[in-house]
Amino acid sequence: MAIDSSGAVNFDVSNYHAPEIGTVSSSGDSKANYGTVEVVTVPVTDVDLAIPALSDTVTLTINISEVQTLLDGDQASIGCSMAHVNQTVTDTGADTKDFSVTWDPWYGDANSAEFYGETWCKFTFVITDAQSLTSQVIEFTMAAVGTYHPSSSASASPSLLPCPFPSLLLFPILSSLPLYTPISSLCSPMPNAPKQSMAITIAELHWGFRR
Repeated sequence: MAIDSSGAVNFDVSNYHAPEIGTVSSSGDSKANYGTVEVVTVPVTDVDLAIPALSDTVTLTINISEVQTLLDGDQASIGCSMAHVNQTVTDTGADTKDFSVTWDPWYGDANSAEFYGETWCKFTFVITDAQSLTSQVIEFTMAAVGTYHPSSSASASPSLLPCPFPSLLLFPILSSLPLYTPISSLCSPMPNAPKQSMAITIAELHWGFRR
C-alpha cells in the first residue's frame, strides 16, 4: 500500500501461484543399458509465467541416490552420480515448459558391459519459482544395466504379471505352493508404481483354492 502526494491510497497486490509438475516419462523404459543414455521429460506448468508483470521463472532441482545394486560375483556398480546428469529446458507454451534430463551413467567408462551388474537410482525432481514457491516432489527410479541379474525385475520373464502391490511381501496362494510364498516369485514389480497395499483377506483366497 502507498499514499501519493494527493492523499490517494494505492494498493498493489500480486497473486503468485506455485509451479506444478505433470506426468514424468522416460525415453527407454527407465533402463540405461550399457553404452546408452536415458532422457527423462519433466513437464512443468506455472500460470505466473504467462503474466509478464510478474517476471516469474522456474528452476528444476535434481537429487540422485542409489536404491539397490544387483551384482553377480565380482561385478561392480556404476554408481549414481550427478556428474552423469544434465538438463535443458524448452518453452512449450505461455505457462508451460519441458525440462529434459539426460542421464548418461556410462559416460567415459572404459570397461565392458560384463564388468557391471545393475544399479538402480532414484531421481528426485522439484521445481522452484522466482518467489521460492515449490512444486510437489516427484521421485523417479531408473536402472543402469551392464548385465542383467537373474533375480532382476528388469529381466523378468514376460509371463510374470506386473505386481501392483510392492508393499505386500508374503501371502498364502495356491494349495500346491508353500503356505507363504514370496510375491516376488509370482510377479515382477512395476517400475515407478505408486506404493499401495492390498486390503483383502488373502487367507480366504487360500482356503478357497483348497476346496
